[in-house]
Amino acid sequence: MKIVKVVAIIILIASFFIGNDVVEKWTLRSMTISDFTESCNGDFRCIEAIESQADGCLEKANWKEFLEDKDNLAKGKYFAETLTHCFVDAKGKQYFPPQR
Repeated sequence: MKIVKVVAIIILIASFFIGNDVVEKWTLRSMTISDFTESCNGDFRCIEAIESQADGCLEKANWKEFLEDKDNLAKGKYFAETLTHCFVDAKGKQYFPPQR
């Protein structure tokens, strides 16, 4: 986890030289993969799903709108819930279903 944060800082510095959107998405994608794969508890299929579905799930969760207005609670809630419930197995079952 610490390595991801160090890499994120390096990437943010690099954003001065390349497109900011590319860096923001890459950083958010890296953090998403790191955070969610930890929640897989070593389940290889879960980890593989997170890695392969991260880009699509970030798009579905409107990552760009979220980053543009991080203080907006409604956008933050939508982003978190949509991203969390987006990752599914081969049968379409959510890896992280809503808690009831």
